[in-house]
Amino acid sequence: MKKSKGTVRLHAPAGIYEGRLYKHVQEYLGIKYAEAERFKKPKRLDESTEVYSALDYGPACPQSVEGLRKGTESEDCLYVNIWRPDEEPVHRRPVMVFIHGGGFNSGSNREALYDGKSLAARGEVVLVSINYRLGMFGFLDAENICGPERAYMKNLGLLDQMEALRWVQENIESFGGDPGNVTIFGESAGSISVTSLLAAPAARGLFQKVIAQSGVITGLARSVEDAVNISDQLIYKLGLHSMNDICSTPAENLVKTTVSFVNKNFTSNGPYNGSRMFAPTPDGEIIPFDVERAIQENAGKVQLLHGSNANEMHFFKLLIPELRQKKSVETYVLFYLRKYEHMSEETTMAVYHDYKKRYPKWSRSQIFMQMFTDRAFRLYHTELSELYSRAGGKVYQYRFSVEVRWLKACHGLELGYLFNTVKTAFSLRNRKLLGINESPGLTRRMQDAWVRFAREGDPGHGDIPEWKQYTKERPETMIIGKKWVPRRHDHAEDDFAWRARLAETYTRPLASRS
Repeated sequence: MKKSKGTVRLHAPAGIYEGRLYKHVQEYLGIKYAEAERFKKPKRLDESTEVYSALDYGPACPQSVEGLRKGTESEDCLYVNIWRPDEEPVHRRPVMVFIHGGGFNSGSNREALYDGKSLAARGEVVLVSINYRLGMFGFLDAENICGPERAYMKNLGLLDQMEALRWVQENIESFGGDPGNVTIFGESAGSISVTSLLAAPAARGLFQKVIAQSGVITGLARSVEDAVNISDQLIYKLGLHSMNDICSTPAENLVKTTVSFVNKNFTSNGPYNGSRMFAPTPDGEIIPFDVERAIQENAGKVQLLHGSNANEMHFFKLLIPELRQKKSVETYVLFYLRKYEHMSEETTMAVYHDYKKRYPKWSRSQIFMQMFTDRAFRLYHTELSELYSRAGGKVYQYRFSVEVRWLKACHGLELGYLFNTVKTAFSLRNRKLLGINESPGLTRRMQDAWVRFAREGDPGHGDIPEWKQYTKERPETMIIGKKWVPRRHDHAEDDFAWRARLAETYTRPLASRS
């Protein structure tokens, strides 16, 4: 851990913040951006001249009984962290706002993996990371017992994110940032979040660029039907009958029931997929029902960089027991594709045989894992590139293919390299177990690409091959590996297999509440 050189004070409209000074970087932790009352919209804070300590992280949203008891989690969780280069800028710096992942039911900006000192220092950017409400606290659909005036509750976590971006607009100039050049970026649930914000009318003007890492709202949104059913089951399990019941139930009870319910659904025996029980829900107001059209409306205004990892689903071996056993991989993948892609077993097996022809040396479980990765992640990112470029948008696509032992190029692996936190976020034991090591060259090239995109809307730089926009005529993907290689028509034969076997395109309209 880097040693602090002392403290530093900074004046902003929202208050005076005392942070830490490191070599080349100032760090401000746990800055409150809004009030969070249970199941109410985030309440904007008034301007202030008070001095606030910004030396420690704010609490995470409730997600474990242990965290609530320790005080590291709280319903009052709407905080940002900010890192900025120490030297005063000649011109306002680009702003990068990171939204963490965790399946919308776990995670926070407290995690060592997301420490922003390295990226802010190398990139000459102002880096912000935000918290937002999770699980029941951020994505509960309680209309059936609370009425339509509480319809926003199903997307409350997304409203928190928008409020954080408004706070950035009003205060970031005091930190040396340019409120007219804001890039939102996120991974997993954070990636679904930034593409949701790209579709949300109320978020327009709050950012100019988007970086989406492994997750797209068009494929991974929660349907209104699932939002209602999941929420109704949770409300029933808790014995709640009114808004008063929901607001008076101890947070520990809500968390305990939610965690148990989610864990039971990390199996093909549950009716849902545990990682997709909470998510932004197209509702016709906060997120339009026609998500694709809403995204295309931003094509001329917001630039897009996005992609996925080569072996996304290997990460989920850590969460889903069935993916750790070769004999049950097929069972789980068949369940997932039936539930979320409306694919029959016959269609799924036809795709399997298409893959088998192209990858004859792969085992049955290897093919199903790759089908799972492609269907749940890569295909939706390819579709987003096609959708956005077709509307005239500027879009760049990547595929991260750096592999480590057992988990290969899994979901989230790129984050340790991007933030340069492999050594601080993983213990020596876990680094040896996973086979993950620091890679200064990879970190340097990734940071430079992400920062240059944030600054100029183009990720290309002198240390990598030319990175061209993705267009219909030139569908190019940058393969990020030991070497960076631009590739046209990446996995085109696999894409064709899916398109040929499915009667519809990758996404279907999300039904509204009846």
